[in-house]
Amino acid sequence: MRSTQAVAVKKRSAKGATEIMGFLQQLSRDAADGYAGHVLDAAVAGPVECLGVDRSVLLTRSAIDNSWTPVCSRNFPHESLEHCSQPAESCILHKTVTTQSPVVVDDASPHAFPSACRLAPEDQTCLACIPVITPTGPPSVLAYTRSDGDSFAVWEIEFLNTLANLVATVLSTNPADPVVGTHIHSLTRLSDIVSSDCDMNEWLDQLLAHILAMLHADSGSVMLTEDGGLRVAASRALTLSADEGVRRAKDGSVSGRVITTRRPLALHGQVGGKQFQDAPPRPDIASSMSIPLIHKRRLFGVLNVNRGAMRRLFSDADVAEALPIAQHLAVGIDNARLYEAARAQARHFGNLYQIARSISSSLELESVLKMIVKRLKNLVPHDVFALLLCELETGRSQLVSGRGIPHGEDEDYAAMITPVAKLCSTAHRSVVIRDMAAHPHEEIRQVAAQRDVHSAIVVALVVKRRIVGYLAAYRHAPGAFPRHVTGLLLGLAQLAAIAIENARLYERQSGLAHIARKELVAPSLESIPGYDVGGRYAPAHEVGGDYYDVIKIDHWRYGLVVADVAGKDVTAALHISMCRHALRALAEHISSPAKLMQKMNRFIYDHTDPEGFISMFYGLLDTSKGMLTYSSAGHEPGLLLRRRTNSFRTLATRGMILGIAPDATFAEGLSSIQPGDVLLLYTDGLLEALSDDQTSGTGALERLLLDNSSESAQAIADAIHLAALSRHTGRSPDDIAILVVKRD
Repeated sequence: MRSTQAVAVKKRSAKGATEIMGFLQQLSRDAADGYAGHVLDAAVAGPVECLGVDRSVLLTRSAIDNSWTPVCSRNFPHESLEHCSQPAESCILHKTVTTQSPVVVDDASPHAFPSACRLAPEDQTCLACIPVITPTGPPSVLAYTRSDGDSFAVWEIEFLNTLANLVATVLSTNPADPVVGTHIHSLTRLSDIVSSDCDMNEWLDQLLAHILAMLHADSGSVMLTEDGGLRVAASRALTLSADEGVRRAKDGSVSGRVITTRRPLALHGQVGGKQFQDAPPRPDIASSMSIPLIHKRRLFGVLNVNRGAMRRLFSDADVAEALPIAQHLAVGIDNARLYEAARAQARHFGNLYQIARSISSSLELESVLKMIVKRLKNLVPHDVFALLLCELETGRSQLVSGRGIPHGEDEDYAAMITPVAKLCSTAHRSVVIRDMAAHPHEEIRQVAAQRDVHSAIVVALVVKRRIVGYLAAYRHAPGAFPRHVTGLLLGLAQLAAIAIENARLYERQSGLAHIARKELVAPSLESIPGYDVGGRYAPAHEVGGDYYDVIKIDHWRYGLVVADVAGKDVTAALHISMCRHALRALAEHISSPAKLMQKMNRFIYDHTDPEGFISMFYGLLDTSKGMLTYSSAGHEPGLLLRRRTNSFRTLATRGMILGIAPDATFAEGLSSIQPGDVLLLYTDGLLEALSDDQTSGTGALERLLLDNSSESAQAIADAIHLAALSRHTGRSPDDIAILVVKRD
């Protein structure tokens, strides 16, 4: 059986023992050859890869004020390294250089070990400080932290000691060497740049100029991997032709050789011949280096630097100095791409939110279909697109809208989409084809040849396991749909299917409108002793899906509720009616708003269609104590005006919309209601009606509530309702429900 230590070594080590020994041997040769910059950078980068260390830094103490200055680091935010000095008697760095021996702390979090808090934040619990002992020069320390809770093993400390000895060797060889000093300063500068979350285009050109100065080069470029090739992302002192600005790496080019071998390349004189037959002539370049940009074993591109005829040729030492620089550049590119991916994800969810609001704002089928087409055209890159709708009676597909086929008829779009749609219909799923010309189905290959399209996404619009239509997008180039576009189209398809089904249901059930109108007349509100109550209800159409009510539980407790069902058709209104009766029945027996929400959620899930989602705010007002206990199910938060201070409190709790998950749980909140305070509960149609390009709905609502707070509750509700309608010529674009409760 393997020992526990051996298991821990395998778990934390990114490399095996043989690779670690090879790493130390190569670093020893670099130290002997005087490659100072490479050794310093490897001393902080190596443990991150070899030992699973989370953060590492090389610090040097100033002889003037005893502050510690970072030389180079990995994953250490720059701000946490500034002014890293403490009193000598408590400083862990001071202890390390004084004892000239490693200091290991198993729990270095701020609350357990305050003197190490600059080096180890809350999530970094283990800290190892290794002294760098030199006969001359300022004291230095290598510091490493990890967050897995395991202490540093003895063999790991020995490994870190070996790195510290190699660092001491290069620092002791010639500490006054300006090349070493400049390189250390430059690496620190690079670390500052790559740790930022700026857009890559903002700093890449500036960073290239800095790198050229470090390497004493005349010109250069940074080429990034993109769609299987390389793109020139930044260049200095180079004249690039149009085809070189965006070009693919070929086997016969210098960059092609570098990305194939993943090894640096130094060349002198004219480049050409059989080895580099695709390399462009560069008579003004005497020597050049091409360094692969690799981070976490991923290739991000190539760094090219050149020297002119009057400059000295690049040597092996120059290549060694360029390697840590390329490493920093690769880290920066990786960070920038991760940052852009996060922003793209945020845009993705924002787009889906806007889609949901727009396509659910109408119950007319024609309007819904127009909105879906508009969103598809704006959000999904395409050369050809189409929306097909399945007829209810026959199930045949009918073209609603199509674009991209010159002089195309309905039959042309149908013939183009049908072969791929057949694949969707078999499993009720989406189909993504990166190269239609190589697809095994003959019909799909024929479409690619006839219409010159090579990549496709076709998504089935499914409601209750029934296909109601298809969304389709095509591109002329193969593999032309990024992953985020596929996700966006899937989200659009799910929302579109529900919107289409709701619109169809509205058309079929419009004959029930007169029955629903009688049922959904705004209720006469229950009076509450010691409180003034008012409300307004304004449906956007003949019938609506918003609801408010006051429920008397006993002599001192009253339930306050505002709810909004998805959609605005007759079915939505009937769902609200059912919800009102069920809520009144349950409220008499359940005193906890959160538990009441759970019961209502299960009831709605069991007794409504899958699209019958309901948002709700329910509060239980105890008039004997002046306290409101409340719970929210995905609804707009309540707004409480503290009249004594004219300040606002938002009443919100965690909880998802009713009817989605049968076992969902909900949270409760508690708030006092003082004399003069005004509580406002409302649906999202009110915010939408009050908002415009200059004013947010919430801000306008707070001003209205404050301006009318001295009026009665009903006058406050009327004033807010009138302000909402005045912006939309007498009719709100969405249902509006308002409930105002004011303590006397």
